[in-house]
Amino acid sequence: MKYLKPRGGWYHFERVVPADVRHLIDQKEWRHTLDTDSKVEAEARCRRRTVETDEQLKQARSGTYRRLDQTEIEDLAIQWGVDFQLINRENIAREAYPDVWGELEPIGDEAPRPIIRKKTDLTQYVKDWMNRRDITAITTGTPDFEALLEACLEEYLVSNPEISSQWKDMIAELGGPVPSTFGTLKRAKKVDPNRKLSLAFKKYLEGNPDLSDSAVSDFGTGARRFIEFCGDLDVEEIDRTHAEKFRDGLIRLPSRPPNKIRKLTMPKQLDWADTNETNTLQRGAINKNLQGVKLTLDYAYDGTALIKDRTWRNPFDGFIKKVKRSKTDRKKGFTDEQVRIVFSREVFQPKTAERFWIPVVLFYTGARLDEISQLYASDVRNSPVPHLLVENLEDEDPALAKLLKNETSHRTIPIPDELLSLGILDYAEAIKAGGHVHLFPNLPHKSGKKRAGYTSRTFMEAFREHGEQHPETQLNTLKLRTHSLLSVIKWFETDGGLTLRSRRSSGLS
Repeated sequence: MKYLKPRGGWYHFERVVPADVRHLIDQKEWRHTLDTDSKVEAEARCRRRTVETDEQLKQARSGTYRRLDQTEIEDLAIQWGVDFQLINRENIAREAYPDVWGELEPIGDEAPRPIIRKKTDLTQYVKDWMNRRDITAITTGTPDFEALLEACLEEYLVSNPEISSQWKDMIAELGGPVPSTFGTLKRAKKVDPNRKLSLAFKKYLEGNPDLSDSAVSDFGTGARRFIEFCGDLDVEEIDRTHAEKFRDGLIRLPSRPPNKIRKLTMPKQLDWADTNETNTLQRGAINKNLQGVKLTLDYAYDGTALIKDRTWRNPFDGFIKKVKRSKTDRKKGFTDEQVRIVFSREVFQPKTAERFWIPVVLFYTGARLDEISQLYASDVRNSPVPHLLVENLEDEDPALAKLLKNETSHRTIPIPDELLSLGILDYAEAIKAGGHVHLFPNLPHKSGKKRAGYTSRTFMEAFREHGEQHPETQLNTLKLRTHSLLSVIKWFETDGGLTLRSRRSSGLS
């Protein structure tokens, strides 16, 4: 298992911090003992730690990573508040009531504008305090610093309620004269957590337990991206401006970007797409993202009391456009006869291991070409039952990274008995014994999703050279009916196809 290292009879977790986030996480690697000498327990703890560090990397790349917890932030804010009030309390009163108090000669540390009305002033006062007190735990321009500013504003408003904007509004309602010197920097508007889109989506899932895993993933991705792009808003405040902004963002969003990019938030993915040539989402994928938010809002109106306005109209109505497809665009699968031909001795004459195994594995599993071609030798497993592990994997080295089509593609694929009889487990063990990481080490893995292009081309070229009209489909879209599969297996085991003995003699198994 990656990141799991045995040392002195005990197991340790060791993972290098990628260079692009090292300045935020402030360490070169995560390295610590897992406190066990049991491999099974160590693997479980290693998986948990991998998930935790994956989340830290995601936060670092999305700009939300914080080194300090909220309690530490609030402790610093209290210290700043005490310091600011001690120095500026009298000046705050003098600025609020200049005709009564008059001016006071400064002694050096007072704030130029002790009634804080701008965030830029608050930012400068907090920076000055950090410099005076030599506070090094927080760096300006980081999520920690933004959290500190919010906590400092809260301390300031609690300490000076008599000049706050709330008091100003109250005096105006009572009909009294409102001093022009009143009115502080306002708190950011906080959304009731019980009315947020994120909670509404959870309720939608609870109310629709029969949704398929792919639908949950697709709609969840849409809701998550909307929150990243527009904020976790009150469902009743989401309007057509938000829907239009979100749709326009989806049109620019990259499709299947590198692993390190797809883990970023939607705004950061758009920044990357603006400076890199990349394919963008197709209309069908855009519709699924929009549908995730639309269905959530529909459920919030019909299935909950979150939207009280009974004249409400879903702001996403009209934004989901039908995808037009002509009959000529539909991909066709191989016919039974074509399958017999492509795997016949005359056509199927692989000269390398990958040219043999990749088509055969695709045939028996129905997996995608990219998924099989990027497998590690260690992804072929015999316990608890023979299976292939198909997963996303982040890595600085593009040759080691593994990228799936979507989150629901992460899965285990049982290895059929037919592949076992062909020797897939023996092949994987031989590759591991040779010190190789990839199951097909001869493929150009640094090419990413193009790594198996030549294998696919040679397979189809052999088919075309045989004189058959090839179907308008790629190898990885091959899907067969059960009776077709069984008939070909039976034929494959007889004289019709490449025999097991001939494969072994050619060194392919």
